[in-house]
Amino acid sequence: MPPLMPPPFPTPTVLHPLPDWMLAAPLQRVIAALTQQDADAVRVVGGAVRDHLLGLAVRDVDLATTLTPLQAVAALNQAGIKTLPTGIDHGTITALLDDTAIEITTLRQDVATDGRHAIVCFGTDWRADAARRDFTINALYLSPTGQLFDYHQGLADLAARRVCFIGNPHQRIQEDVLRLLRFFRFSASYAAELDADGLTAAITLSPQLPQLSGERVWAELSRLLTLGQDGLAMLRVMATHAILPQLWLPAVIAAPDLASLQALLRAEPQVPPALLQLAVLIGGGVTPATLKSLAGRLRLSNQQRRQWQLWQAGWRCWHSQDRLDWLDWIYLHGLPAGQESLAWWEATRATGVAGATGSAWEATGAATWAAGQREGGNQGGQDATNNFPENQGGQDADTPPSLADARHQALDVMRRLGDARFATNGDDLLAAGYPPGAALANQLRTLRRAWLATLPL
Repeated sequence: MPPLMPPPFPTPTVLHPLPDWMLAAPLQRVIAALTQQDADAVRVVGGAVRDHLLGLAVRDVDLATTLTPLQAVAALNQAGIKTLPTGIDHGTITALLDDTAIEITTLRQDVATDGRHAIVCFGTDWRADAARRDFTINALYLSPTGQLFDYHQGLADLAARRVCFIGNPHQRIQEDVLRLLRFFRFSASYAAELDADGLTAAITLSPQLPQLSGERVWAELSRLLTLGQDGLAMLRVMATHAILPQLWLPAVIAAPDLASLQALLRAEPQVPPALLQLAVLIGGGVTPATLKSLAGRLRLSNQQRRQWQLWQAGWRCWHSQDRLDWLDWIYLHGLPAGQESLAWWEATRATGVAGATGSAWEATGAATWAAGQREGGNQGGQDATNNFPENQGGQDADTPPSLADARHQALDVMRRLGDARFATNGDDLLAAGYPPGAALANQLRTLRRAWLATLPL
């Protein structure tokens, strides 16, 4: 959970003076345009209010209005503000001012829901609009003059670090099953502990998750993964209660590799990309058929599928007992992919998933150390452990290299390999009489590996 203002914090009914983000020129222009006829026609709603009260940075500001979408568009256009009909059928438009985009949504009430979509009618009742929102902390409104409106005890829940559904959790999830995943994400971000009623409803209704579109599932899951250790804590809860497997159906995934994901998060200075975290969670041994099924379920793009397959191939190369396997792979795919696949391999290696025998890479590091011990150091009189560039001065010469040493040496090799160039290509082999096809590719690989073996890496 990010650092928040320590509870209990004041729960004012009026913000005075107005915060700086409320006074920003683009937002003030939009508010002025929408309140020409009615001073209470617009309020800031949701995340901006919540995050401001918690002492967090406010990034996006969303507005709610009593104007219909067409009335809002007309008022904004009259003020010289461009608009986009981003979700006009559901009451949402976007105001565009220079490089600022502000979403504006007409007050709504649900007429009918089916767990995925809602039929809404527009209204002017602020309390009714609040009642259809998911969590109490997301149903806070702020008027242009700084008046706070709290219809569902959201301020009290915010102060107590509670993420609670508005009304009956079972009913709210059945209206939109995505709220089940949002419950875990918002709890990871804002809650001191999981709300018991919300968790019970999430467990009970998790079999409905497969009805959600893959795009919505992946969008929500990827946001959870960006929360690092807090997101991992929620994944553990979801795994314990058999909620995670519901996300993948029809793909059937073995037990998620939470230990390797934890190792990855601990090792990396920044939260790794969500897709890499998902790959680690699913595991490197996933079959092509299962990966295809999972990618289809989550509606991953072709680029994301190729990236996953690339990481998986690199992960397997790091496991290889043949040093040329991973040198060849790194040469072909470059430093970024090499670093990310290395991080994956390290995570599984640290938790024992990769097996106990290690790889040629670790054997190379150990051999370097042993040779230094026998010969009394490398050329120039330095200790052989200094071959690991980030370890200088930090390791006793009598201590064999660790997994971290192997990482340092690997990164150094990858950087140096990036400057090397193999002179032969497929056109050269065609000119030499090789027929196009697999035989040519294999010969090119053989020649490239022979060249790599000659490099001082």
